[in-house]
Amino acid sequence: MRFLPLISAKLVLSLAVFACSVTFAAGQQISSRNQSLRNELNLAIQRAADFLVKNQQPDGHWSRADQPAISSLALVALKGKDSNATEAAALRKGYEFILKNVKPDGSIHAGKGLVNYNTSLGLLALAAAKDNRYRDQILRARHYLIGTQIDLGKKGVLDSPFDGGVGYGSRYEHKLKNKKKRKEKIERSENPIIY
Repeated sequence: MRFLPLISAKLVLSLAVFACSVTFAAGQQISSRNQSLRNELNLAIQRAADFLVKNQQPDGHWSRADQPAISSLALVALKGKDSNATEAAALRKGYEFILKNVKPDGSIHAGKGLVNYNTSLGLLALAAAKDNRYRDQILRARHYLIGTQIDLGKKGVLDSPFDGGVGYGSRYEHKLKNKKKRKEKIERSENPIIY
């Protein structure tokens, strides 16, 4: 397996800090007595957003153009906060990049493998946009992912412990832990605008 460049490690770390900060802030009612904590969280979130904007490539992707999933994670992170003008421009370019990777069958990838993984995260990013313009792509990606679920034995019958599982690619390269993650992404896309 190829190691990602240092910028990818920083990107993943930024996304993790950003996601944790937003999740913590959204899940907690920070009392007015904790203004210092609120300020620190907001500063961490802004620094992460600034890092993402600064490290976006001119064509709209982050880190690796051959793995749109990474850009999808950055988009979801940026959608987790109110955007300023610079961030809104980065979001627009990022979504344009994701849409360039949508294939006629509904999958979202750059042709370099990990089709289900890239499609799942692309679907998550499109659903996070809460934008009716992406409804067709969301539904097609969802249809694609549902169609790649593993169904061993008799088709349409739950007769194998592997039925319903998914792989990272587009074949039976399944890892059962993917099932829960993909199910969550599919469920979040059921009503794409409400997400």
